[in-house]
Amino acid sequence: MPADRQAPTPALERWRWPLRIGMMLVVPLLLLLLLEGGLRLVGFGYDTRLYKPVPDTGRVGSNAQFGYRFFPKAIARTPLLSSFYPDKPERTYRIFVLGASAAAGVPNSVTAFAQILDEMLENQYPGVDFQVINTGMPAINSHVVRQIAAEVAGYDPDLFLIYLGNNEAIGPFNAGTAEQREGVTSQKVHQVVAFRRTKLGQLVQSLGEKLAGGENVPEEWGGMSMYMDNTFRPQDPARQLVADNFRENLEAIVQAGQDAGARVLLSTVAVNLADSAPFASLHRADADGSTLQTFERRYRDAIAMDRPESLPGAVAAYQALLDLDDQYAELHFRLGRALHRLGRLDEAQEHFVRALELDALPFRTTPRLNGVIREVAQESGAGLAESADGMIAYARSRDALVGLNFFYEHVHLNFQGNYLLAGLLFEEVAPLLPAAIQSRRAGGKSLPTPDECARRLALTGYDRYNMLSSMLMVVRGAPFTNQYNHQETLGRIQTRMEELRDASRQEDPRDVLAIYQEAVRRRPEDLLLRFNYARLLRDLRQDGPAQREMEHIESLIPPGYDARKPAR
Repeated sequence: MPADRQAPTPALERWRWPLRIGMMLVVPLLLLLLLEGGLRLVGFGYDTRLYKPVPDTGRVGSNAQFGYRFFPKAIARTPLLSSFYPDKPERTYRIFVLGASAAAGVPNSVTAFAQILDEMLENQYPGVDFQVINTGMPAINSHVVRQIAAEVAGYDPDLFLIYLGNNEAIGPFNAGTAEQREGVTSQKVHQVVAFRRTKLGQLVQSLGEKLAGGENVPEEWGGMSMYMDNTFRPQDPARQLVADNFRENLEAIVQAGQDAGARVLLSTVAVNLADSAPFASLHRADADGSTLQTFERRYRDAIAMDRPESLPGAVAAYQALLDLDDQYAELHFRLGRALHRLGRLDEAQEHFVRALELDALPFRTTPRLNGVIREVAQESGAGLAESADGMIAYARSRDALVGLNFFYEHVHLNFQGNYLLAGLLFEEVAPLLPAAIQSRRAGGKSLPTPDECARRLALTGYDRYNMLSSMLMVVRGAPFTNQYNHQETLGRIQTRMEELRDASRQEDPRDVLAIYQEAVRRRPEDLLLRFNYARLLRDLRQDGPAQREMEHIESLIPPGYDARKPAR
């Protein structure tokens, strides 16, 4: 060693490698922080909040960019129109409804069960301001609702009402596509969406979508048809993965509400059992060619007998086929319908439920997922509304089963279904209210009738026709075309539309306008109602009032949300 260079001291020698390792960690971290800061400085990316401030109002409102974190931008879903003050007003009981499109009230959110429940509560507890904020959003699942719950927990909630489960096998970060079936755990999804809160995460997301190219990123939303190639057998491990993810997300949603000091009410989810055939049916995995040939021949024979004059024979033939293949969903559904027509409702119900369990395209809440809801409620101490069983019991009390009497198609409730669900939920919400509110209940006063609720929410013949028309457009396409009773369903919808068209033509536009004006006077904060009012004014060619109504709506929501288009 040269004389002019000294050997490092023992202290420096001891710290040399820790310092090097520290620099290896610190320098990349600093570079990432600089990149994050630069991206923020230039305004890159999107706002991840569901609700963001509305300038000059003190309010928060729906953020049109919220869905970007969960969907490719071209097909991102939009939250419902909503605007409220973050600080809860005095004497207000604030309820957040959490769910997907069934909770959102597709096709017309004004008549969602959340709105009807609001009317019921206001009617029964005079002097209390119930603020029911519907966060339901089309096409989302519990991965997204978990993020919503974490945010709205900061807005002083009194109650979380959770109606969720139809999109667990589809929707964002689902286990419904072949490439996603391995390892799509709730925890991994949670980490991904947390990373996308950062501008760096959004940059990675944007680059990933561009690198994926048009083949993997659709240019427009295709609904459930985007998942039609992804079938599940009942024993498919992906089904258990879906249930496990659902459980973990539900637990997090419940915990968010409870940590915020809110009561939490979970609801089982009702679906169309009697009139919505399976979207896909698969034979037993171990069935050989000979068995399948025999099944197909005898199945055709049974279907040929499935006529009013030979129903008992068709039932016997269907039942015999179960010995060959009891895993074929459509067989159970056809057997259920034959039993239904014979008036054997208990047996029919069993086979409709079995068809739902076996449906290889699970676009509805399954009995397994409703079981998860019950278990999470029991384990967490949350309340439980047995809405699915309650709807079945109501139908059975009238010698019917749950079908198109309550639904437009497989999961979206018509007004009668939403009214029934709201009533079932009311009975579970009432005991959760604070004693001071319970003491205000109007003794002996009945809940408002369906007609009274319809009028208060400005549901006219004009609206009923428009709602059914929009659902007809949906049902005409895939995956509903896969259902063997598709043409029958279309015929029933079209017949009902003709009835509504005749009824709406008899309505005096002045009466319809008066109903809307009274509803808006009673519910001035209901932007969904005001949007419908603006649409009515436009259809009546009252362009000036329609424009003023839209301008009022736009003054209460953040810039960038196109209030002239309904949530999609």
